[in-house]
Amino acid sequence: MRWNLLGSEMYCRALDSLKDPAAVLNIDGKLLFANHALCQAQACGVSGGCRRIGMRPCDGCLALDAGSPDDSSRVVGNGKVYERTVSRFEYRGKPAFAALWHEATAGAEASELMLRQYDKMRRDIFHARSIQFSLLPKELAKAEGYEFGSLYKPSEEMSGDIFDLVRIGRDNMAFYIADVAGHGVTAAMLTVFFSTAVRLEMRPTDMPGRVLGRIHHRFMSLQLEEQHYITAFLGRLELSTGRLFWSNAGHICPPILMNAESETQSLEMAGLPICRWFKGQEYETASGQMEPGGRLLLYSDGLESQWYSSGNQEDLAEALGRIMAGTEPGDCLEEIWSTAGAGVDGGRNSDDTTLLMVSRNQSGGIEGQAC
Repeated sequence: MRWNLLGSEMYCRALDSLKDPAAVLNIDGKLLFANHALCQAQACGVSGGCRRIGMRPCDGCLALDAGSPDDSSRVVGNGKVYERTVSRFEYRGKPAFAALWHEATAGAEASELMLRQYDKMRRDIFHARSIQFSLLPKELAKAEGYEFGSLYKPSEEMSGDIFDLVRIGRDNMAFYIADVAGHGVTAAMLTVFFSTAVRLEMRPTDMPGRVLGRIHHRFMSLQLEEQHYITAFLGRLELSTGRLFWSNAGHICPPILMNAESETQSLEMAGLPICRWFKGQEYETASGQMEPGGRLLLYSDGLESQWYSSGNQEDLAEALGRIMAGTEPGDCLEEIWSTAGAGVDGGRNSDDTTLLMVSRNQSGGIEGQAC
């Protein structure tokens, strides 16, 4: 019966040999042929073929929702998930179509599991982001005779950059800028680690190099994989005298120190990242002077990336010195960011960008003298 209705015994034999359910229907949706696998899937009498050949499919039959020519999608039937493929052809000079159902229940369950895991990951990222951002200073520390400013532009939902100014005792201010390799939850948690470690380890008369050494020791106990590391520039400012002490742990962008005559110098200093590549790492400490009217600018490598990707031809360090000399402290960081190409590519920056500035007023340093 099935062969005669279709008019092609060879084609029917080919469909009947398939392990996946298949059917041929006319343009009105009436069955012209149902293969052995479809009958089994529907618990039809397989020896005589589908009992409704030449009529509309039985209630609940996969073929009842066969779609239309060129309509392929995922459907559910008999408690299973199928990938449905529909193709058109002519039967006895009239339009007809063949439908094939490939079971994809396992794949659908795996996809659902992946979606649940993705949703959980998104929630974890949200919480990690909240924790990380809570560590960023909502209001910078204050000290008589000094001004502090910052600009923070994360490139993703979570940043690898972190910065802070921490009052250490009455006459000292610790400051740092750090960058964790990579992005995502691990990077965010390492910024939490570094922020906490600085506050635990930094003491009023500590040299920054010793502090970085102790942080490195703490880092080694984390048992992280070798691709995770932290670069950082850590400094301490003696407020009463303007005396500066600093150390470098692989931070590749030398901070810029400007004196009262607007002359600038880059605080170039070698130093290895805080990582598992080296054990018992020691860090040197350098010193300098912040004069009344002077400034210190720290920045992350995101600024360098943004600077050159936006087409700036001027050397970055020279441009920063020029902007610092010609701009008031309160406007300086926004001017730098604007010049670096803010708004390029729809306002997106290719990497986390952080700027931190310490400015000493002309009468700066009186706090310690009053002691």
